[in-house]
Amino acid sequence: MSETGPDRRTGRLDPDALLRAVMREQTRDGQGKLKIFLGMAAGVGKTYAMLKAAQRLLHEEGADLVVGYLETHGRAETEALLEGLPVIPRRSISYRGTALEEMDLDAILARKPALVLVDELAHSNVPDSRHPKRYQDVLELLERGIDVYTTLNVQHIESRADSVQQITGVSVHERIPDTVLDRADAVILVDLTPDELLERLAEGKVYLGERADRAKSHFFRKGNLNALREMVLRLTADRVDQDVQDYMLQHHIREPWRSSERLMVAVSPSPMSAQLIRWTRRMASSLDATWMAVYVDTGRPLSEIDTRNLSENLDLARELGAEVLLTQGEKWVPRLLQMVEQQHVTQLILGKPQQSRLRDFFNGAYLTFNQLLYTRSRADYWLVDSSRSEGKVQARPWLSGLAKLNKGPYLLSFAALLGVTGINLLLNPWLGYWSVALIYLLGVMGLALVLEKGPVLLMAGLSAFFWNFLFIPPLYTLFIFRFHDLLMCGVYFCVALTTASLMTRIRHQEQLGRQRETRLVVLYRFSDALARAHTAKDVVAVALEQIQAVLQLPMQILKGESEQTLQRLSLNEKEWTAAQWAYQHHRPAGLATDTLPTAQALYLPIFTTRQAYAVLQVQPEPGQTLSFDTRQLLETLCMQLALALERHALHEQATQTRISQISENLYQSLLNSVSHELRTPLTSIQGAVENLRNPAIEALPEARSALLEDLESATLRLNHLVANLLDMSRLQSGKLALHQDWCDAGDLLRAAQQTLKKELMSRPLHLIIPPELPPIRADFGLLEQCLVNLLHNALRYTPAGTPLEMGVRVLPEQLSFWLKDQGPGIPEAVLPHIFETFYRGQPQKSGGTGLGLSICKGLVEAHGGKISARNVFPCGAEFEIRLPLTPLSTPPPEEDTEEVA
Repeated sequence: MSETGPDRRTGRLDPDALLRAVMREQTRDGQGKLKIFLGMAAGVGKTYAMLKAAQRLLHEEGADLVVGYLETHGRAETEALLEGLPVIPRRSISYRGTALEEMDLDAILARKPALVLVDELAHSNVPDSRHPKRYQDVLELLERGIDVYTTLNVQHIESRADSVQQITGVSVHERIPDTVLDRADAVILVDLTPDELLERLAEGKVYLGERADRAKSHFFRKGNLNALREMVLRLTADRVDQDVQDYMLQHHIREPWRSSERLMVAVSPSPMSAQLIRWTRRMASSLDATWMAVYVDTGRPLSEIDTRNLSENLDLARELGAEVLLTQGEKWVPRLLQMVEQQHVTQLILGKPQQSRLRDFFNGAYLTFNQLLYTRSRADYWLVDSSRSEGKVQARPWLSGLAKLNKGPYLLSFAALLGVTGINLLLNPWLGYWSVALIYLLGVMGLALVLEKGPVLLMAGLSAFFWNFLFIPPLYTLFIFRFHDLLMCGVYFCVALTTASLMTRIRHQEQLGRQRETRLVVLYRFSDALARAHTAKDVVAVALEQIQAVLQLPMQILKGESEQTLQRLSLNEKEWTAAQWAYQHHRPAGLATDTLPTAQALYLPIFTTRQAYAVLQVQPEPGQTLSFDTRQLLETLCMQLALALERHALHEQATQTRISQISENLYQSLLNSVSHELRTPLTSIQGAVENLRNPAIEALPEARSALLEDLESATLRLNHLVANLLDMSRLQSGKLALHQDWCDAGDLLRAAQQTLKKELMSRPLHLIIPPELPPIRADFGLLEQCLVNLLHNALRYTPAGTPLEMGVRVLPEQLSFWLKDQGPGIPEAVLPHIFETFYRGQPQKSGGTGLGLSICKGLVEAHGGKISARNVFPCGAEFEIRLPLTPLSTPPPEEDTEEVA
């Protein structure tokens, strides 16, 4: 059923409905289609109609379909239609010593047909199944992209349950939320007249034997069937009307404007709130209106039963498609009216008081509803009779309430009253009976600091009685003869009650404020701790520590290994299945949920709209469940944790993108630089070769000699460039092999000078080699290449003709090679990056690849040394290489080479 379309009374397009439709269509991308065969009762032919449709698809279109679960109930015509259809075998589950059969959801998902037939949509699964209800299995099939045909009776629809109850007197426990019906892409009405259905019942085509007789005298009475038929026809008519609205929307058919209705129902821990929720759902459906359920927390502590009832009522509202709102306020009426104004509610639904007027007056219900009626508001009020819950009238509710009353605080109140009375009896001879009233009042105020309103009011009322009976003359009687004593007793009674009420109200306000403060402090500390974490791993660890500190419960965070798989850790099969389901479907699973509720722990997914990141496992004590407030707090913390993980993921993604961009720029820079460096010597070689082929060159020895020198110089330059590229490749791959042997430091300096003899002809190089240098164990060729690269760099970036100095000196346990020039020096901003790969200190200067110094750094570090650069006074720069000295007594390694990573 589509939620979009014009208003059913005016035909004007509703923007809110259009937005809901668009959002819903977006969420259905890739999901299967649902077709429901709907009837008024069992026996109308829903399964038969579904099988006929399946047979037609199989034979006419060759559809890929299977039967997931189907009950023929022994009907021959139904069994005949089942022939030829592929059937998935049912799964056998042992429950209390009995083998029961259920639909095998995993087998269907593994088979993944295009269409699956599932009978009895409202069926309750055997305990220990993945989902408590079959409709939840169907929803999972739809999420996996599998189409579903299913059957349903109108009495199993949640919003119609109360009406069916009143009509038939039968309480239907197997129900589906209306959102499942709204989710259906098509609803097929399977209709029979009541007379035809009763005839089928008499022929044994619905039930057999005593069951048929019992059904005919109860549920299948003709009046009941007429009412159920009218209900299912109205429901189908609403769907047809909605289809017309969809058609008008698609064809832009517009009529006069009308603003959309917005409904709000006030929810409380009362079991009768469920009926209010269903009533509101029916009203919202008939008006095609959005609706919400609101609970106002006044700070009053809830018992375990009330907490469970409240959680069930809010879960029911969610299942029926309501937006659930939670708010806090000392008085629920003003806060409720604020919510009405903030949410632009047009109709407010409340439960009609069921107590006597006198009791309503004393507990404030009379004043509350009068306050609602006389408050100016744009909303209309509905008072719904919710006296019937599950079909039973709650007679004498005050007696049942008294039986469930916690008697401990009242006994404590009475004991405190006896204690104060004893003190007053001792002090009465000295204080007088008027002063005794003040001590009683002090006791009432003290008790109000620790107990709730009921016990305090009890002490206030009984203290007036005790004061009159034991202290006001005449003693031991309730008669008061003196007018001022009567006035004093009456005033005391009013003051005591007022003081008790005010003190308990102040205490409630304090508790409410403390709860708010505690929640805010928890959220603040949690957010602050997440903001201080530097990595995703730190975020998870900090979050787990913070949540454990708040709840004091065993828990762990299961991180995702991929988009569909969690870390297994030490979980049994059931717990692992619940955690995996929560991770994949982005919904809670496990304890007290609709998915594997028999699990020992609750699993809350940590996810955002982008993806799921992890699952929080919370394991309460055996036999206990999490309160509603705790569950809400956990979901809020999981949401914040998911946002923090997403923030780190996005930051990491941005960092990787930035690194990729830098790498791309470096690659382009390297390509341009290497292309230029290769092209220059290759051009020289090509020109020299072409000139040498000229016969006229043979007669010019000097020109031939110059060409050969140019050819040699270009070849050496090309060889140097290729060597640098190969060295850098070996360094980055970790496959550079060192051939270490004992070397003379002076020989290394002289070898580097000899290699660049031609380049140094116009540049004086002064070698400083002290006598009696200790030998060094190193790879002679690689260290020579390192020194050559340093000289190349000095020749390129210093003015022509300026002298160079290169030498070696002995340091404690180290040998230092150094090179000084008298050039302009190195800019301070360049010094931290000068040894980075492809970095060039002066990009505007032609030539160079930015590899020479980075290769030096890699070669030196491969020998266990360090290289550095600094500026010297008054001008120039100095490069220094420090290598560790190895004692001569140290035996050589067993192998001649070693791998450097």
